[in-house]
Amino acid sequence: MTKHKSRGPKTHDFRNKLLLNQWLISFFGIDPLAENKLRGQKVRPFHLLADSIKDPRLEGLDHDNLHHFYHALVNSNLFWNDLCALSKEQILLYEENIVRHTQAINEKRHRPVVWKYYQWLTLLFVEIYLDRFFGNREGLLNDLNMFVERFNSHWFDYTDVPPYIEDDLNKLCLQSATGSGKTLVMHVNLLQFRHYATKHGKDKELSRVILLTPNERLSEQHIAEFRE
Repeated sequence: MTKHKSRGPKTHDFRNKLLLNQWLISFFGIDPLAENKLRGQKVRPFHLLADSIKDPRLEGLDHDNLHHFYHALVNSNLFWNDLCALSKEQILLYEENIVRHTQAINEKRHRPVVWKYYQWLTLLFVEIYLDRFFGNREGLLNDLNMFVERFNSHWFDYTDVPPYIEDDLNKLCLQSATGSGKTLVMHVNLLQFRHYATKHGKDKELSRVILLTPNERLSEQHIAEFRE
């Protein structure tokens, strides 16, 4: 007898609908749809990824101008399983970009920016995404939708999440807590975008950058940081 799966009326919690986040985490050899455990406790996939780098003593750069986070991550036990889509060499290229952009915004600052682990991971995620967005947009769309299919099959009793279309790819939403340094992260995101646009010959298509904020106070905050 064949058992047919029926789609129920249930909808996903917001955190489960962050498919791009889950897809990016899967690059590090973590299956976001599996039950992930850390020291015997069930944890969300991000906490498994962050565990090796969240020690505050890892903040800052080493004598080679590389983040201690980088060394801790590539030397963790996340890599080299069948799921891992990144090499240590590729992460090093992303890390060198992050360091270069960070040094650019720090050049005239009186108090240099020192990233927290979650800020550094945010920048690393953006590197991975922009590399694929500019380098192989069709492949990015196909890979994302393969994950959407797997996600919907895994949560078969929930309403399906719709597949991505190409127009979805040029939008990124970065969610962080209040006071977690989103302003400075966004300034590096601009440099990251310019880097990959230039690398792939798209820099001439960028005529201007418009920054929108929800209120005047945040606009003033950005202006002050840009002056630095």
